[in-house]
Amino acid sequence: MAKTKISVDEDQLSCVICLNLLNEPVTIPCGHNYCMDCIDRHWNKFNDFNCPQCRVKFGARPTLNKNTVLADVVERVKKKGFQAEPAQLCKSPGDVACDICNGKKRKASMSCLVCLASYCDKHAQTHYGSPALKRHKLIKASTQLQEHICPHHDKLLEMYCRTDQKCICLMCPMDGHKNHDTVSVAVERIARQAALRDNKRIFKELIQFISKRQTEVEDMIKGQGEVCMRDTKELSGKLQLEIAQLRETERQMEQLTSTDNHIHFLKTSPAVLAAPTPVPLPNTAVKPQISFAKVTKSVCVLKEKVAETLKNSALVVQEPHTREQFLKYACQLTLDSNTVNGHLTLSEYYKKATWTEQLQSYPDHPERFQAWPQVLCAQGLTGRCYWEVNWKGPYGVGIAVSYKGITRNGPDDDCVFGFNDKSWSLLCSPQRFTFWHSNEQTEITIPKTSRIGVFLDHNAGTLSFYSVSETMKLLQKIQTTFTEPLYPGFRVFSGCSATLCSLGKLSAQAAF
Repeated sequence: MAKTKISVDEDQLSCVICLNLLNEPVTIPCGHNYCMDCIDRHWNKFNDFNCPQCRVKFGARPTLNKNTVLADVVERVKKKGFQAEPAQLCKSPGDVACDICNGKKRKASMSCLVCLASYCDKHAQTHYGSPALKRHKLIKASTQLQEHICPHHDKLLEMYCRTDQKCICLMCPMDGHKNHDTVSVAVERIARQAALRDNKRIFKELIQFISKRQTEVEDMIKGQGEVCMRDTKELSGKLQLEIAQLRETERQMEQLTSTDNHIHFLKTSPAVLAAPTPVPLPNTAVKPQISFAKVTKSVCVLKEKVAETLKNSALVVQEPHTREQFLKYACQLTLDSNTVNGHLTLSEYYKKATWTEQLQSYPDHPERFQAWPQVLCAQGLTGRCYWEVNWKGPYGVGIAVSYKGITRNGPDDDCVFGFNDKSWSLLCSPQRFTFWHSNEQTEITIPKTSRIGVFLDHNAGTLSFYSVSETMKLLQKIQTTFTEPLYPGFRVFSGCSATLCSLGKLSAQAAF
């Protein structure tokens, strides 16, 4: 009689710990089956009484009793000739071992950033089938899982502090990184990825340039005789070394771009993004009338420019000029009803603030402006952001950005946008435009408009106000250092209103 070949994945008679046919099968309270020795060693090893498949935890160590029915089925399968699927065992030093396998360790294919464990193909299936584990973050098997853990709080590194240039956990902003500029590691990865793409392009151009100059040098020296061959080889060798070094950096950039490990990317990218140290090339002359000083000088000058570009490319990006370019950074904003003053009403889905003489009966809230007709948006902004405001009325409005910590209660200047060091404000009226910060005023003489564009580059420390048109006329730009997220806001005077615009095709502009 021909032997029956049974797939381990189909018959469910294999132990997910050892991946072999069940030996003395036992059924634990959640209903999953294991070899008695396997589950016993597993609980002894981790000192945690849970199911390796569904992660259900048991209050006390369950009593293990042999499942006689299942054992009988297993014996029948053995007699029919059970054939297990071949397993990939750890062979080379670089292989990552499965943390669940007993005995001979299988080669892990995935690592979990929540469990901080690695799994072979078989044991990784529990993360796809269990609802409790599906939300875990899986990456390609790695031996560097500990680098994902905060050394201070033993929590997963999920944030990036741009102030201190390091990965942090969710607990870090509460102590050592309080009020720092922080983003998720995924957001920082996107920003670094863009810089990396620019650097790859620069390196490619540099390789092409040096290769072209190498060819020109060899062509110019060719035919000059053996006397010049030694100098030719020396110069050519230096150029080839430069190209090899650049290609190695390009290869590292390519590997870094393809990794799905955010923490590894952020920790490694500063070294890859670092500018190369220019190596001066010798001036070489074959004959008095034939000098390669110009070629050598042009290569060195280009390298110095590339080095300077690489030094700043991760931080400096060209600022937009046209409205189309600004719209690439458009952000969606809504006014926060918890901050609105009683003399303002919100409408148009929390996009418009209008002054009203009748005091509104808003509920008490610690973030509400009590004395001044002001309101903040609900969104705190970092990175590059652009939004537009349309204002109307005889007395005007203040278009502002502010730290969240601005004072809310009291008649003094600490509460007014632009009259303290926590806020910046453009006051717009039919008569005049002025910019305010720390109670200092700057007069603006450019023709006035009722539609204002605001562009924030938080990382670069710039805040710009524009008269909106296809050409975008700059009204005011400041350069500073922002230490925390900025919240857009309005100060609305009597009989006036301010509206967050829908950013699309530009309509006719109102001017004074």
